[in-house]
Amino acid sequence: TDFASLTYRREMESTAVRSLVLVFSLCALTEAQQILCVTCIPQRDPVQWAQWGEWGPCTNSGGYTAQTRVRSCDALACDTGLSTEARGCTINRDPPATVAPPQWSAWGGWGQCSASCGGGIQQRTRTCIRNVCDVCNCQGPSVEQQTCNTQSCCSWTGWSQWSECSATCGSGGYRSRTRQCSCYTGCVGATSEQSTCAGPAACPTQPPVCDVCNPPIVVTPPPPCYTCYNPCLTCGYYGKKKRDAAAAARAA
Repeated sequence: TDFASLTYRREMESTAVRSLVLVFSLCALTEAQQILCVTCIPQRDPVQWAQWGEWGPCTNSGGYTAQTRVRSCDALACDTGLSTEARGCTINRDPPATVAPPQWSAWGGWGQCSASCGGGIQQRTRTCIRNVCDVCNCQGPSVEQQTCNTQSCCSWTGWSQWSECSATCGSGGYRSRTRQCSCYTGCVGATSEQSTCAGPAACPTQPPVCDVCNPPIVVTPPPPCYTCYNPCLTCGYYGKKKRDAAAAARAA
């Protein structure tokens, strides 16, 4: 690597400088002095590098990421080898934080039905919970509908015809009519109603006079009795009195 080459070059330059200093020093001496100095220079031990240390942390410098390790020289000087070594590396960055996707809240309760019978609509809603941004939408509808109160609506049939009037003459009678509910649960209101009515004819103001009740009954003119089915029974007290008198005469 470039860093390792630079370190090696610096080590070599340092060694070369020490050698030149020694040569220049020897050249300044006489021959006898040079021999004496060379003899006096202590002999160096063989190059002994210590073990490499652990790799340091990966750092970024000038757009280049590298990590280094060093070692020490166990002798007075180590003319060969490097005290520092570098290598490229990759910085382990923390993974980006995961963002939870938006989620729906629980469904709310069902609202009021739009009809009490015959089928209506009711709905419920839910809310999209967004954790980071408003542009993230939940998948699915926010409103749900269903039918409700599907039972049939109760209603009345039409009124029947009025019954015959209870009075045979005059006013004071009554009549009635009925209707039916369309469902079992019942309808609001009455199933029947009554009304006052009058008979087909006016009632007599005076008691009628009847002839003796001997068959055949001949009434001249016919008395205005209430029903006229049997004058001797419908002409009241007067008819009965004459009938009783006739029966007594026959028995004598």
